Amino acid sequence: MHLICSYCGRYIKEKEPFEVRRNTHGICPDCIIPLLKQDNGLFYDEYLETFDVPVVILDSQCRVAAANQAGLRMMEKPIERVIGMLGGEALECRYSKLAGGCGRTVHCETCTIRNLISEIMEHQIPQYNRSITIDTEKGMSNFTVSTVFYDGLVHIVFENM
Repeated sequence: MHLICSYCGRYIKEKEPFEVRRNTHGICPDCIIPLLKQDNGLFYDEYLETFDVPVVILDSQCRVAAANQAGLRMMEKPIERVIGMLGGEALECRYSKLAGGCGRTVHCETCTIRNLISEIMEHQIPQYNRSITIDTEKGMSNFTVSTVFYDGLVHIVFENM
């Protein structure tokens, strides 16, 4: 299955069979750069690297649009692999592998991070120091996160891991 840029329609990459869960669109590097240009002249990747904690940016479809190096280390994946993934896929949530995929299982209804993201997208009210737990194949991962909505994107800052 092909992963296609939802902005320009260009082919991004081939999806592997285990990733197929309706995740067919993302954003290509050429389209994300103009979207992530900051008012102070820094490109978003430069800005993200000013944080020493993991930061992951999600677009309006809850797909990873950007991440800093600390975020990539946390997810144990290169940026090319996480761009376009749904948040639960990138964080390796156990339930994202069930039928329906990330955001569409019975477990997702009570997912703290999913609900935080939905809330901030709807109301644009920042949330700070919220405790979350993600059930992964490696076990339970506990985080404290803060979320901010800026320029149509959700910024998730992972702290106290």
